[in-house]
Amino acid sequence: QPLLLGSNMRDDNSALTVDLTNSDVYRDGRLTLQKDTLHIVRSIFLWRGTAYQRIGLQNHGDHAASFDLTLLFDNDFADLFEVRG
Repeated sequence: QPLLLGSNMRDDNSALTVDLTNSDVYRDGRLTLQKDTLHIVRSIFLWRGTAYQRIGLQNHGDHAASFDLTLLFDNDFADLFEVRG
């Protein structure tokens, strides 16, 4: 689970940028990835009537990092009027 570093919303609400980092990652009881090694930038923005997401990863460690990245998507199919309310 990534750790929140900070976030920023544009004044016109057209873009949200979230900066995250990794927590300590253990495999078989051994520390394999130290906290704050990876910088994760998640940008959610609107362009031409469509919502987009961009995810960027940057390794700040002194070794290559190998890991599984899992993205889970969900939808509740809420009616637009429920969302507005």
